[in-house]
Amino acid sequence: MYFQKIFTDAWLHIPGNMAVVNDCSETLFSKLNDHVREGLLSPGPDIELVLELMECPDGDTKCGYYFVDNTARCLFWVEEFDASFMCHYVPVVSLSHLGKVLML
Repeated sequence: MYFQKIFTDAWLHIPGNMAVVNDCSETLFSKLNDHVREGLLSPGPDIELVLELMECPDGDTKCGYYFVDNTARCLFWVEEFDASFMCHYVPVVSLSHLGKVLML
């Protein structure tokens, strides 16, 4: 079980935002712990979760997120994530190089 360090720039005093942040973080840390238990992930001991609340056109609020492994100095997700858009910001030959670019 990881100590839950959560960062967000969401206005937590707005009704409902705190509940969304709590629900999202509980779900994501639960998935992280499941993946670790199943041997799918082996992050270091210093993990942080970064959450961004996003307003959907239908008025619903969703969470964007990424985990930070400070020990390995990398970002990761517990769900499938298409990171190809990040290749437009720096010269990356392939997605396998993306991890090195994110550490710059």
